[in-house]
Amino acid sequence: MTKNTNPSKSLFFKSIIVLALCIYGCASMRSPEGGPIDKTPPKILKMEPKDLTTNFNAKKIVITFDEYFNIQNESREFSISPEQERPPLLKKDQKKLEIIFQDSLEKNTTYTLNFGNAIADVNESNVLKNLTYAFSTGPLLDSLTISGRVTNTLTGKPVLDATVFIIPLSRDSIFGKKRASISTSTDSSGLYTLKNLKKDTYKIYALKENGGDKIYQQRSDEIGFIKEPLVLTKNLDSINLGLFKELAQEFRILDRKFNQDGSINMIFNQKLIKPELTILDNKTVNESKILRFSKTNDSLKMWLQDLTFDSIKVEIKSNGKPLDTVQFNRERKDTYARTLLQTDNIEAGILNPYRPLRLIFNFPIDKIDQTKIKLTEDSIPKTNFTLIKDQKIMPSEGYDGFYMALIKRNA
Repeated sequence: MTKNTNPSKSLFFKSIIVLALCIYGCASMRSPEGGPIDKTPPKILKMEPKDLTTNFNAKKIVITFDEYFNIQNESREFSISPEQERPPLLKKDQKKLEIIFQDSLEKNTTYTLNFGNAIADVNESNVLKNLTYAFSTGPLLDSLTISGRVTNTLTGKPVLDATVFIIPLSRDSIFGKKRASISTSTDSSGLYTLKNLKKDTYKIYALKENGGDKIYQQRSDEIGFIKEPLVLTKNLDSINLGLFKELAQEFRILDRKFNQDGSINMIFNQKLIKPELTILDNKTVNESKILRFSKTNDSLKMWLQDLTFDSIKVEIKSNGKPLDTVQFNRERKDTYARTLLQTDNIEAGILNPYRPLRLIFNFPIDKIDQTKIKLTEDSIPKTNFTLIKDQKIMPSEGYDGFYMALIKRNA
């Protein structure tokens, strides 16, 4: 077949970083401005009607905060229990949050509005965690609670921001398919409390997720639960849950892709132990490959320098044990474009003098010609810096930027 001679291929391990670095030669270095960073979330000044109101008959609820705020991820974070066919509308009005009911309310029923992490201030996005509002349309308010701690089963340490939720036993079939409407999050000590609950029988779960949709995803999320249902007739405390990663029994490749830049992505359903990948039928391609596994060893990206093959067989091993062999094919007409992309930590053209300049690339960088790098401070050339090829980094998604270039000012 015709040999692939795409000239951009030669850029793969050459000094392409130099051009990107030179672009930032004129970045200003300036001391940070302003006072201390605001780390305080919005505070509630008033609720109308008041929280825990009985004989509730209002058409809307108004919550007033001490500062301007945003509503984040409303569809994921906000819920009402019992659920309504048409959920309430959330509306911002200056520093006020209006919750407008679209459906009628049932008689003699306690409702709980759970805002999760939906409310955050405008400037720093500080989240007001676990905001709830409860009311009863009758004279009595459900007031039972379930509380406890969530820990990681491997480390025994408390888990921050795990979602704890309960589902009435009669509706437990929604688990993994739909968000639970009765939930809360753990604090830094792993503690949680579910409030304003009615007498019922529940299943309880804890979830530490990556996606943020509050729906269990086996590949990425950690789960904890108690097998036996909780019969809630009085307050329950010390209902402790341990999080673990559910392991698949048999190894499978969930996804594999031959990318347009000549790299290969693979995703597995297991975390591998001391993972290995070998190209069995092409020694040249195998020896010149660049391989990066994710931190959890359940996915990888492989760059191929030699793209002259018709097909390759790839063997995957875990702890020395062969798991699977897959084949990747190339067509004669296939061409590959390798475009160097990078991101940095420069904000509005200003480089913080207390931080190194970081350039993150979408390809591994082999060589850097430091003599061609120009760095100026207030138009004055600077040579007292070092250039470091950082350790590989593997984002949870995207695979961009396995190498980071750092420029540090010498003391």
